[in-house]
Amino acid sequence: MRSPHRLAGKGGTWSLGRLHMHPPPIPPPAPSSSLPATSQSMNESLRVLAPEPHQPEWMDDGAMMDIQRPSPPKLLAPSSPATERPQGCFVFPTASSVPLKATRCSVLALVTVVVVVQGALAHDSIIRLRQGNVQGVIRETSTRQIYAYLGIPYAKPPVGNLRFQPPRRHEGWTTTFFATEFGAACPQPFLTGLQMSEDCLTLNVWIPELPRGFRQYPVIVLLEGELFVTSAPSRFPGQDLAASDMIVVSFNYRTNAFGFLSWEDRVLPGNLGLRDQSLALQWVAENIDKFGGDLTKVTLLGHSAGAASAAYHLVHPRSQGPFQQMILMSGTHLAPWALSRQPRVASRRLSEHLGCGYVSGSSYLLGCLERKDVDQIVKAVERLVEEGNPYYLFAPVVDTFLRPEEQVVPLEPLSAIRESANRRIPLLLGLSENEGSVMLYIKREINYMTFDDLRRYAHEILVPMVTSLHGYGEDAEVVKRMMEYAYPDKARLGETYTLVLEIIELFTDGMFKAPVIKMAEEASRRGLNTHLFVNTFVSRDIYRSYTNISGALHGAELAYLFSPTAYRKFFSLPLTYNEEQLSQRLKSMVYNFASSGLPFLSQYSPRWGRFTLASPTYASLESGQIHEDYQQHKVAFWNQLLPELYILDQSNPGSTTTSTHRPTTVNPTTEQQSLGGCLVPVIQPGADGASYQSAVWVLVGVVLVLLGVIIAYIVCSRRRKRLTSGTLRSQ
Repeated sequence: MRSPHRLAGKGGTWSLGRLHMHPPPIPPPAPSSSLPATSQSMNESLRVLAPEPHQPEWMDDGAMMDIQRPSPPKLLAPSSPATERPQGCFVFPTASSVPLKATRCSVLALVTVVVVVQGALAHDSIIRLRQGNVQGVIRETSTRQIYAYLGIPYAKPPVGNLRFQPPRRHEGWTTTFFATEFGAACPQPFLTGLQMSEDCLTLNVWIPELPRGFRQYPVIVLLEGELFVTSAPSRFPGQDLAASDMIVVSFNYRTNAFGFLSWEDRVLPGNLGLRDQSLALQWVAENIDKFGGDLTKVTLLGHSAGAASAAYHLVHPRSQGPFQQMILMSGTHLAPWALSRQPRVASRRLSEHLGCGYVSGSSYLLGCLERKDVDQIVKAVERLVEEGNPYYLFAPVVDTFLRPEEQVVPLEPLSAIRESANRRIPLLLGLSENEGSVMLYIKREINYMTFDDLRRYAHEILVPMVTSLHGYGEDAEVVKRMMEYAYPDKARLGETYTLVLEIIELFTDGMFKAPVIKMAEEASRRGLNTHLFVNTFVSRDIYRSYTNISGALHGAELAYLFSPTAYRKFFSLPLTYNEEQLSQRLKSMVYNFASSGLPFLSQYSPRWGRFTLASPTYASLESGQIHEDYQQHKVAFWNQLLPELYILDQSNPGSTTTSTHRPTTVNPTTEQQSLGGCLVPVIQPGADGASYQSAVWVLVGVVLVLLGVIIAYIVCSRRRKRLTSGTLRSQ
């Protein structure tokens, strides 16, 4: 574990975490014997911290300035006014030297002011927590200085016999902890250029000003991550968002096997990553007011897997987390990837890659994993993800095998939102138009595959994977065929780029869009004050060389929200004018929602109504306009049509469907008929299409029954009229 002491370097170099900043060059020292004692003692007491005139290209504008005072450079005085030009402002000037000495006196006065202010900051920046004292660093933004407290441990390092164990509260420290740099990221694959360690359970706080007790700020707690495989909040420094009058908190938590491996018993229960998050949120509840945060205005902001995690905390029956609003961006616990349905399958496969042999039980597996090096486990996890089997993904599990007071996910996600959403808090949901682009980062070779390889991948790997993640089972051939027809089969023969786009769209709609809209509907039905926004802004390629796909890519909105610092980390470029406008709109939306629970994009934007079943409104981040019914038919395909088809197929006892994969040589969208002015696709069943024939016969039977009822009604009506007319004639 890192020592809480971070000391200044030697030889005039100040050690600032990973940065080393040197004092500016000064003239050669003159003998100090002629310097008055008073000025000499004053010079000895002055301490100045200044960067070099030239800033290295690897140092961004958020480079930190250590608040603690290092060893000072000495100010100089002349040894002999008769033989040398006066160096200070203590010698009475001659007429010819007045401008030069006046300038140098001004510089000395300015340095003195800076020293006094710097000394005050060093004293006042210490914040007293229950764990001990912490002292941070200054981060510069384009508008103001921000105070950052980085790498504060909130739990004991989960190493040794604490690996694969629930987190334990950090005991604290006895001397001042210099929170000057990010803690190491938790072990994970794919993300390169990051320092990683199992000693990773740390958090970060950015505040707009030092706490004086006069003002409290709304608090944003960031939860990020991708598919519960990776997470590194250091990619999104919070100083630029804190400059908009908010306190920002982010923290590390364990992911992949380290955080979610489970044997579904008390030895390896899983959900350790969610437990890490709960302990970090408890830390926020106990300490954020010491930083000037308003405990009545805490907003949990989750993105992707972080959004799914936040939703789990929302719907937990006993959740009393320190948050009064919630923002879920590009994810929810209803997403098919947000729950592991067969965790033992993933655990066994991991043990095979690690050479653990046959796993007789959780105790044997735990003993084997504790003896493995962390890098071995990370490489094994990477191989599991690349294999593409959905059952090999580590994610939260339903832990009903534990005692009720120990459970973290006691219910299936949909049941949880319907039965246990006991907190009626404002909820802001958001998604991007091209969320599926994230799969091109994980499956990087897609960009280099031929059309035939892509089609095989779509039919044999991707569609079965999405079907399984949605919980349809291995025999849901009708559902698979509908997915194939609606997405990859739309690409004409040889149109490789079109097929790539269709694969991205399948992943976007099934894994992100449909679950987010489902969450909005269920939350609205439960009475939560729900709002929805959509990002359609075409951003730069956030995945760099891994894809040439453009659009509103997954994760781009997070880079804009934490810009310009986070944006420079991805692109090494400044924001364009349109990107700056989008960034300001995002920050305004988050600030307004965190402050009042009501989002609006700008002072003059249209009224942004609640998302309800009767009026499913949403706001466009790009235009600032308000719309309704976001891609209604696409969402209905996933949330209504596919579940109904699956139920119909399973309810047919004579169904013996097998794979219906048939390479398509024509564009299936041309196989359409006009019905009532609408184009309706006609699905041609093959020799094994018994389920389609059964469905058609059921529909025909229903229509015949309805026709019989209508005919009977007409006949009875006419007979009644004849009887009535005959009675009138007889009278």
